[in-house]
Parts: sequence; C-alpha cells; structure tokens
Amino acid sequence: LGERFTDQLIWIGTAKDQRAFTASARPMTDDGGKFAGSVVVFSDVTDLVNALAAKDDFVANVSHEFRTPLTSILGYVELILDDPHGL
Repeated sequence: LGERFTDQLIWIGTAKDQRAFTASARPMTDDGGKFAGSVVVFSDVTDLVNALAAKDDFVANVSHEFRTPLTSILGYVELILDDPHGL
C-alpha cells in the first residue's frame, strides 16, 4: 500500500515467551516513480524494553526510599528555622 512508518512496537507470543519487535516500512519506487513494493524491517528489542522497565522500577524504588528520610530531615529543618535559638 506504500505506507511509511517507523518503530511501531509489536508484541509477539504469550507470557514468558513474549518478544518485543519494532517494525519500520518504506515504499519503493521504480525508475519512473511508480510504486514497486515496500521494504519492511523488524528488530528484536525485547532486551531493550526489559532494561527500560527495570530502570523505571529502580528509579521509582529509589525515589520512594529517599522520600521517608527526607521528610524527617525537612521537618527538623523547619523546626530550626522557626526557632533558630532553640528558645
């Protein structure tokens, strides 16, 4: 059909055997400029998708773990700022 697209994410398989692929397509023309077919390229990006998911989980966990101690520190800082002489 002469469609053009880049990096469409496609999941193939189920559960543990599921793989992620990107697909890109470009139309081909002959010397006269008429549509002559398409080139479609698939790339396995399962490892990349899994690495990005692991990074997102890591960042979420780190920010959550820092939130509790930082809240306590901010509370003490506010007390000091309210009464810098400890009166």
